[in-house]
Amino acid sequence: MAATQNISIRVDSVVKAKAEEILAELGLPTATAVNIFLKSVIRHNGLPFDMTLERRLSNRQVLERAQSEFRGAAEELGIKSDEDIMSLVREVRYGAQ
Repeated sequence: MAATQNISIRVDSVVKAKAEEILAELGLPTATAVNIFLKSVIRHNGLPFDMTLERRLSNRQVLERAQSEFRGAAEELGIKSDEDIMSLVREVRYGAQ
């Protein structure tokens, strides 16, 4: 068996308590979970999950993206006019006529 070493880290007390509660339900001591994480870092040659910054969109970008998605959905449904939209609403509301 390989020699072991201690690791001392500071962790928010609430985070630690919640994590230990979950790990206990899984039957894992915290030390075992940390070892699993560290071995996963080795296996992945980095963190075992993606670390990305969420790119914040401006209001204009959100609106443009929503309009683009709406246009795509409208095309798939064959909607070309406001009347087509109202017809579809009536169909959904009252059933096919």
